[in-house]
Formats: sequence, structure tokens, C-alpha cells
Amino acid sequence: MKVVFFPNGRSCWEVNAYLVHCRRLGLTVGTISTYASELSLLVRFLYLRRLELREIDDDHLIEFADWLVVRDESSARHINRILSRVLAFIGWAECISLGPFQIGRLGEQAIITVERRVVRTKRLDRVSSDRHAAMLPSGAKRVVRPMPLEVFRRLLAQCERSAKRTFVKSRNRAMLLILADTGIRREELVWIRVTDVLDASKGDGMLKVRTSKRRGNPIRLVPVPALTLQEVMKYIRVQREMHMRRHTKSGRGSRDKGWVFCSQSGSRLAAATVSQTFSDLRALAGVSERATAHMLRHRYITLQVIDRIKRLRNIGILGVEAAATVLAQVASLSGHSNPTSMWDYIDWAYQEMASDAENRGTLEIGELIRELEVFGEAAIESSEGRALLSRVRSALASQLEKAPKLGVLAHQGMGLG
Repeated sequence: MKVVFFPNGRSCWEVNAYLVHCRRLGLTVGTISTYASELSLLVRFLYLRRLELREIDDDHLIEFADWLVVRDESSARHINRILSRVLAFIGWAECISLGPFQIGRLGEQAIITVERRVVRTKRLDRVSSDRHAAMLPSGAKRVVRPMPLEVFRRLLAQCERSAKRTFVKSRNRAMLLILADTGIRREELVWIRVTDVLDASKGDGMLKVRTSKRRGNPIRLVPVPALTLQEVMKYIRVQREMHMRRHTKSGRGSRDKGWVFCSQSGSRLAAATVSQTFSDLRALAGVSERATAHMLRHRYITLQVIDRIKRLRNIGILGVEAAATVLAQVASLSGHSNPTSMWDYIDWAYQEMASDAENRGTLEIGELIRELEVFGEAAIESSEGRALLSRVRSALASQLEKAPKLGVLAHQGMGLG
């Protein structure tokens, strides 16, 4: 029977114990070998991301699925089969208390949320199966897109209802603002210290961020808008300060460890708690679509790309080389080790610019029509003048109806690529 090891040679005893369990259930050696091959991919992913098995949450499973897609060695069906095996393994591990995985359905305060589906087989048997957001449609590649601004606003508005304690409400709001205005990862968010925010507030607004997914976690500097820094400083100096003072006086905890986003006991907040906060806010806001911290990162990076593309267009610099330069600049902010993995952001940036241009043009034409109507009523008395205005109004209305809808590839006609 196969044994699963981490890349450094250490045995993954949890997975191996699961394989022994499956063997004792009477599964064949061949089936056990298949399970071992599938779970060995999870073990390799955990090793590369420096994650412990007990830390796995929804976002990690989605990232794991993306990692499998990038490997380009498996079909969507095979990837879903691997994810199903991972969920089965985690469910077994939870049953024997190997970790607080907390698998459940949306709204059950679960760290890993699944949807139970009942399907009919060819024999007309009804079989239930767990479906996770990381799973791919058959034959299709899943793409996680930037969070729409309206969704972010709805989540932010629910921070006041997200907890009973004022400290937690304020902390949740500060977390959303920092994530939206810096594009940092969840792990990077919980590593921020109070001194880092104080230095940024007193200095030039550049926040020190420990970069995750990079060897040695190098420090990078990320600009933070002044208003966002003010909001976070207000949380630190008021709600966080009062909470830590009460906690220390009660004798329930040790001295303040200096984490900006701490738990109620003062310890560093877990990245999984950030994901759970988004899940809770989404439920409170009645948002049915996905809304995660990583989608705010996508939005931030897309906006940074848009800003730099517009600057280059204003001075007449366009093309693939210019786009590559933009991605290299943004990578220094986002912490990407390889800018070539960021080309989706170019498409997303041009999609957003095209949508903005379309909406702005529509609004401008509509406003012009309204102005003409007012002008016609107030200033044009002759029948010829009214007829002329009527023809202009009709032409504008026709133009409004025929306004072209720019799509994903609109950038091909806008000077890039």
C-alpha cells in the first residue's frame, strides 16, 4: 500500500491514517493507491503554501483548484474528483478530531461550506454528493473575478450588524477597508502590527506588509489612502484600545501583543476568521454570489492596472511592452513573484474601462436630451425651431439605443495588443 510523504520527506500521518482506515473498510489496494495519488496533490499544495491541515478553509480549497488547473495535467472532471476525495478526507479527519475543520452548509458558521446535492444515476438510484465552490463545471475553467463595487458596499454596510461587541464591528469594518484599498492577502492582513499602521500614518502613508507565498516573507511597501488610514487609526485608538484595556484588567489575558486585527483574547486573528467574516457579511447582506477577501484583492489590482494604463495612454504609450511594464509595476504592490501570471488583470481592466465609457456615454446622451427638452420649452417659440430640436432629440435617442456594447476583447480595438 502506498505511503504519502511531504516533499521534504516527512510522512503525512493524517493522510496515511485515512488510507489505512479505507483499507480496513475493505477497499482494494488499487483504490487505495488512487486515493493516495489524489491526496498527495493536496499534501504537496499544503507544503508549497506552508499551510497546516487544520488551517484549510474555503479560500484554500479554491486556491488548490486553481493550482490544479494551472498544472494543466487534469480535466475539470478529474479535478472535481480530487476535490471530492479531499472533502471526504477532511470529513473523516473532523470526525476523529484531527482539526476544527467545521464542514457544513452556508449559514451554519462553517469554515468549509458545501452544498448537498441529490442526483440520479443511470440505474435511477438517488445518490447524494457534496458540492463545493472550488469545483469546476464540466469542461470549463473557473475564473474568480473582481468583487463588484456594489457588493462591497453591501458587505461594508452590514459590519454594524456583524457582531454584538462594538470592538468586533469596528474591527470588521477596518479589515474590509484595508483589504479593499491595499489588495493584500488574508495572511498578510493578520500579520499587520499596530506599529506598522502608526508608522504609515505619521509618515508617507506607505504600509509595511509581510509578503506571503514568498520565501522569507519579504517586506513590501503598499500605499494606503489617507481616509482609510484615519479609519483604521480610529479603530486602533478607540475600540481596540478600550477592548485590550478591559481584557488586561480582567486578568483573562496577557499583555497586548500588538496585532492590529486581533481576536477578543488579543491573539493574532486567524486567516480563516477573515474568510468566515466575509461569509457572515454575505449572509447578512443577502448576497447570493461569491464574495471573498481574495475578490477584493482582484478588484484592487484591476484598479491599479486601469490607473497605469490611462497614464500611459495619455502620453501615447501603448502596446504589449507597455502592458508588461504595467504588470511589473503592479506586481511590486501586490506581492506577485511573477508578473506573467497577471495577464487576466489586463482583460479585466479593459472590461471595466469599456463599461465605464459605455455608461458615461449613455448618461451624457440622456442628460443632453433632457437639456434640449428644457431648452426647447424655454427658448424656442417658432415651429421651425421646435421641429429642429425634435429631429436632434430623435437622432440622439436613436444613437442611445444603438450604442455598441463593448465586450471582453474590447481592448483589441483600444490600442493594446
